[in-house]
Amino acid sequence: MASDPSEAGDDLRLLICADGGKAMADALNRLSVESGILSAGDRRYLLEEIPGGERSTDDLALAASTADAAVIVVDAEDGVSPEIRRLSCVVSLMGVRSIFLAADPEASPAATEILSPLGLSDVTISPLASLLPWLGNCPVRKHPRSSSDDDQADHSDRADHFAAHMLWLDNEPLYPERSYIAKIDGAEQTARITGIKHRIDLESLDELAARDLRRNEVAYVNVAFDEPVRLK
Repeated sequence: MASDPSEAGDDLRLLICADGGKAMADALNRLSVESGILSAGDRRYLLEEIPGGERSTDDLALAASTADAAVIVVDAEDGVSPEIRRLSCVVSLMGVRSIFLAADPEASPAATEILSPLGLSDVTISPLASLLPWLGNCPVRKHPRSSSDDDQADHSDRADHFAAHMLWLDNEPLYPERSYIAKIDGAEQTARITGIKHRIDLESLDELAARDLRRNEVAYVNVAFDEPVRLK
């Protein structure tokens, strides 16, 4: 298995997003960022800044897919908003497991209540002043295994059909039973969405009936591939 990138001396990737440009600017002014690098103990993080707003969902998803950790900044004046829930939901769907919600103590109860439906057990809710110590010790992603490692791996974690959350980013709607090209571990495969169990409202987290999936919508779907794919 590949080593922790922080142990190898490589720069880690930190996604930082906020509920509004003012909150983002205030946070960056309070952090010692030099040339897009944030140092935390023995670790160095490359910063990826994503502004809030629905139009940034595709940028947010792309940045989160390679991030080792994420910081979501709560505006001190606006408090915890539906936008914070949307940001948290998209970041978690893309596999980020170390999430720091920068919020003042008075906002912590509201943040806990809003985020609890997401089932995120490893979200840290704390003032921004606690960020650097957290970044110095938080769990980070492992580098992907090489193709040679994968060839020798146990194939029991593979399947050709399963249920999963999906964030749809194409301008054209997704329709069940149509064939689509999916990229898995760098390879392309044909996939079909065999059913949409429900769509998720990113601001309320309500589960809604859906016959198709439009741009920036999230749904829990059944998906089938022509060949088995690795689940992790």
